[in-house]
Amino acid sequence: MSGMLLEFRQDVPLHTLILLLLGIMAVVAIGFIVVQRVKRAYSTEDHPTDATIGFTLSDLRELHKTGQMSDEEFEKAKAKVIDAAKRAAERDAAAKAEKEARGSKDL
Repeated sequence: MSGMLLEFRQDVPLHTLILLLLGIMAVVAIGFIVVQRVKRAYSTEDHPTDATIGFTLSDLRELHKTGQMSDEEFEKAKAKVIDAAKRAAERDAAAKAEKEARGSKDL
């Protein structure tokens, strides 16, 4: 059996084995990069943050100040922005509490 291994090593030049190994490592590295980029792209598109949805209060104030938004529109939009911020804060607090509860169960 050791004679077969010895023959195999003599038949395949060392530089060929090194090139093959480098090629495999390159394919694995490129695959890893592609997977990470796809993962990042799907995670940001599936879960947009409140900051990426709609306007901020500063945006609304600027629209109101320049006359592009009436007083009534401004008040309605402001209420929606504040409500969304409150919901986000409640959601974050609930997630934090759930994480802490899971952490105490693990102890």
